[in-house]
Amino acid sequence: IFWPASANKVEECKMAGKDPTHGCGNFVRVIQSYNRTHLYVCGSGAFSPVCVYVNRGRRSEEQVFKIDSKCESGKGRCSFNPNVNTVSVMINEELFSGMYIDFMGTDTA
Repeated sequence: IFWPASANKVEECKMAGKDPTHGCGNFVRVIQSYNRTHLYVCGSGAFSPVCVYVNRGRRSEEQVFKIDSKCESGKGRCSFNPNVNTVSVMINEELFSGMYIDFMGTDTA
């Protein structure tokens, strides 16, 4: 899935002193099956987590992988830092996850 961070989020990340080469991109940290046709995917979003629904098609051989236009905040769902693990599970279309929930990586949830 090609899903880069927005230019303004990358710039904010650089201004915050993060490594522009290894931290200020959008690194996929969560991929969960949402239903028969969609995945729920979250990325680090240049230290501004974001989540989207990805249409994967009805059959595995279709390989659609189209990102739906509606993005939502990934805070509390995905780690800010691409080097920090996020643990998640999707149950009845509800995401449960555990990770550091702050920019500095000190507050766990």
